[in-house]
This record gives sequence, C-alpha cells and structure tokens, in this order.
Amino acid sequence: MKRVITALVTVVVVMCGVAAVGIWLLVRDQPQQLPEISAYSTGHTIRVGPYKYCKVLNLDDCEFAQTVGELHVSDRYPVQVSVPGVISRGLWGLLRLYDNPADNGEDRMRPGTFASTVATVGPHGGRLDKIEVHLFTRARTPTGEEWFVAHAVWSVSMVWR
Repeated sequence: MKRVITALVTVVVVMCGVAAVGIWLLVRDQPQQLPEISAYSTGHTIRVGPYKYCKVLNLDDCEFAQTVGELHVSDRYPVQVSVPGVISRGLWGLLRLYDNPADNGEDRMRPGTFASTVATVGPHGGRLDKIEVHLFTRARTPTGEEWFVAHAVWSVSMVWR
C-alpha cells in the first residue's frame, strides 16, 4: 500500500512540474500587458492604454505608444475616470486641461484611490479638452535632490457633441 501511495505522489509531483514548465514556456515570450485606464461619460466607456510608459528603475527605457482615447462629452454630464489597482497603489495625478486656462488643474491622488470625477465645464466656463493620468515615481538628481516625475501617462481627448 505504501508503494502505491508513493508512486501516486511521485506521479502528481512530476505532473505539476511538467505543467509549470509548460505554462512558463507559453507565457515567457508574451509582451508585457501595460495597464489601461477607463473614462466614462454620456453613457459610454472607453479604455485607454498608456501614451508613454517608462520603467521605474530606468526612466530612459520608455515605450511611446502615443495612445490617445477619445470620449464623447456634453456639458450635462461629468467624466468619470477609473484606474486599475496597479496605478491606484502608487501616487498618481489627474491633469485637467480646459479651453480656458484659468480652469486647468491637477489633483494628486493618494494611494488607494481608484477613481475621480471631472466636470466637463470648469468654474470659469472653459470646456474640458483633455485629461491625463500621470503615475509618479520618486527621482533623484546627481546632487541628491528628490522630486516626483511621471513615469507613465495616459491621455483622453474630449469630443464635444
């Protein structure tokens, strides 16, 4: 009886190893999936990949997909922006650009924030042109100064109805 159990355990361990190697072989050459944000307004949702995405440890190693989403908006409904967990776990910002520069602004979001709502018409009457989500990382100059720099950017342009 012990021999049968030992043989079964050995077969199960070998099969798990073969399955693990098979899975690794299947996914090893797959391109990295970059995170997407979503934006919603007037009953429509779009998902957008990054415009620019740099590696955190090497800010000179970037992918420039230059993806810009287009969202149909009106002055009656705001834009709701949502980010996935990989973005919300870090320090991220939401840049709002209006056709009246007096309405422009940026909000820094605390880690754990998954969404934000943006008015399509600013307090000074400007119409929302574009929003950008920036994912920040801490950088240091050769002199030791530290500041936050966006290592990834997602962009959505508004199409007015």
